[in-house]
Amino acid sequence: MGQTLGFFWGLSLDAMGVNYFGLQSLLFALAGYIAGKLRRRVASERPTAQIAIALIANAYYFSGRLLIPYFIEGVTPPISWVTIVLSTLFSVLLVISVFWIVEWWMTVW
Repeated sequence: MGQTLGFFWGLSLDAMGVNYFGLQSLLFALAGYIAGKLRRRVASERPTAQIAIALIANAYYFSGRLLIPYFIEGVTPPISWVTIVLSTLFSVLLVISVFWIVEWWMTVW
């Protein structure tokens, strides 16, 4: 579920962005995979665990966003700290509702 959502969300960002096409899709899909794996290993019904999962996924995403262009071009793209902080804050605020929706979806199906 997380991989699929991440892939399509990243694909929509790739279509509108000026980065490498597919980079956002790859990073979001892998972040969704990591979040899904952590969800099974951690008591994901607790909000603190959900926030920790969001922080780990964000750290992975921004590391990949800096390292992959460095491996391709040899230059790290500039990313402002404001972008990192706001993105992390947004992810932490949304993570609880996303986990609730996924739990509901799994009980329905």
